[in-house]
Amino acid sequence: MRLCWLLAAFGYAYRNESVGHPLFRLFRDKPPTVRQLHSAATDEAIADPLELVRLLRDSGSFEEMRKLAGNPPIGAPLGSLHQ
Repeated sequence: MRLCWLLAAFGYAYRNESVGHPLFRLFRDKPPTVRQLHSAATDEAIADPLELVRLLRDSGSFEEMRKLAGNPPIGAPLGSLHQ
């Protein structure tokens, strides 16, 4: 979940030409450590998306999506827009 947050933050900053974005500050002097990148996505920042994932899992929605996609093996993509 943290990786998704980081990628979204980079995408937002890039699209909006926001070189002052807090995430970019990590790269000013030298490449950040994994720990620094990990801590950039705070627990508060990922709490709602993480809860949504839990609700989708607990409600059976993820399993239903797998069935609709033809029951691919766990870990396999559910499909592609380019099929």
